[in-house]
Amino acid sequence: MKRQAFIICGITALILGAIFIACSSNANMSNNMRGNYELRGTDITSCKTETRSADEGEDKTYVHVLEYEATDGGNLHLKDVNLVVSCSLQAMDVKTKLEGNVITIDEYEITDDVVSTCVCPVDFDMTVGPLEDGDYTLVYCIAGQELARIPLHYNSQLKGSYTIPATEPDVVKEPVYMEVDGIRYGNDPYVSPQTVWVAEKLDYNTWTGTYKGGIVIPSQITYEGSTYIVTTIGAYSFYSCQELQSVSIPNSVTLISDEAFGASGIKSIDIPESVTTIGQRAFHACKNLERISLPQKIEDIGNSAFSECSSLTSVQLPEGLFQLSNELFSYCSNLKSIIIPEGPATIWFSVFRGCINLESVTLPASVQKMFGGAFLDCPSLTKIYSLNPEAPEISSKSDEVFDESVMQNATLYVPKGSKESYSKADYWNRFVHIEELEE
Repeated sequence: MKRQAFIICGITALILGAIFIACSSNANMSNNMRGNYELRGTDITSCKTETRSADEGEDKTYVHVLEYEATDGGNLHLKDVNLVVSCSLQAMDVKTKLEGNVITIDEYEITDDVVSTCVCPVDFDMTVGPLEDGDYTLVYCIAGQELARIPLHYNSQLKGSYTIPATEPDVVKEPVYMEVDGIRYGNDPYVSPQTVWVAEKLDYNTWTGTYKGGIVIPSQITYEGSTYIVTTIGAYSFYSCQELQSVSIPNSVTLISDEAFGASGIKSIDIPESVTTIGQRAFHACKNLERISLPQKIEDIGNSAFSECSSLTSVQLPEGLFQLSNELFSYCSNLKSIIIPEGPATIWFSVFRGCINLESVTLPASVQKMFGGAFLDCPSLTKIYSLNPEAPEISSKSDEVFDESVMQNATLYVPKGSKESYSKADYWNRFVHIEELEE
């Protein structure tokens, strides 16, 4: 088979914008599935020794080792032994992504404050798979810096370890916050001194956001004689801002982070073409959001990004998305129709679940696989257009993609000459009404 590559990257998150889990023995960690491989069963131990100053350098007592072993079901278990982390660690959030033959696993370190002056070793477990037998390269890096490149031949007998070369541990340093024209910004002078992210602005009596009305974000700001480019809408930046109505985002922004607008009062938003990534739950539970404009060149939209947007009536998805993430538009109760353009090969779990007024959906020819719950609890569906001449694979025979009542009463429209194929395909053969489209 082709030689493939894993990339495991540890990235320190300075913004508390992820799932929080206490740093205690065997605390469960957050999971996020991308592509065809899954990260699961991740655990982190408590500190294995007393904390020490981050300025003391490498602790020779604890050797940093990556252990690996094949497990049941074609999976690969990885154990990062003596991983040096901040002593104020609260959680590790991990995101996985499959692009071609490269699997990326990003580790985010979540601490209880933004300043950390000490570190300690922990053990960090995770499992990826399923894998086919064959040659792989395991590329290990921290904060985007490659530390090891390990060749593996995966089979059921695989077991081994690799000693990671000693490096000086990074110290989480304090970002700088500034306010210009009523908008709060954050800057990390150690990582990207010339850029800023839009930061949250809280009422500390109620712990709710204070941005309100219409907000116009500039492409750059000047503060104390220095000029900064605005590149990111930070995690939780507008979270729970109930009096927020609209936000104008400049073309300098490339990232809208996790939960950026979650549970806010925003009614409409135009996302510029410069944005390539929208984080998880970025617009979750925006009950007043009626319309969105998504850029055509967007590369990744996170899980539940627009879930529970109950006023959303229509969505124009861009071409080129390689997948629709888990629960992306789940429980958007006023969506009436969805046309998915060419691009996505996978419709993940519960993407449109609970869209109770959804009447029609068009699945492009690019869709090859669908996961459970994608259109469950969508009782109003009457027209389903599947443009792939071959019936898309359903992830498991036990997975229900559509309501049984929909399969009994709705009409499934398929390409000319494909009716017989769908009528014989597992799961799709449960549709009572299958009709061919005219060319």
